Amino acid sequence: MRKARFSMVPLLKALADETRLRILFALFDGPMCVCHLVELLELPFPAVSRHLTILKKAGVLRSRKNGRWNPYSINRENPPVWGDELFALLVRVSENDPAAKADRSLASEIRKAVPGRLCALLEIELRDETS
Repeated sequence: MRKARFSMVPLLKALADETRLRILFALFDGPMCVCHLVELLELPFPAVSRHLTILKKAGVLRSRKNGRWNPYSINRENPPVWGDELFALLVRVSENDPAAKADRSLASEIRKAVPGRLCALLEIELRDETS
């Protein structure tokens, strides 16, 4: 496989997906755990996890384990890859696009839920699937 000549290629590839943009827009207002994003996106845990991995490898997201939880947030400490101009453009899009605004609003409501409630429900669901 040929290596990209421009450092922006992996970033732009990571952003060239509707689900990953939805994740990014949801995280503009604060960190979220995978279980919260599963609730927001209405996708299975493995699919959301795969999208998060792609965004993290591209330098867009970071995660920090906090006890049982592993919240994801936007990586604002990676200017060579992330770039202030691109970030500002995506923020403007998320503020003006009706679907992005709806996702941000729902993400805010999910974030306000009792911490860990969704994660606990997801653990039960995953355990039941493997039983």
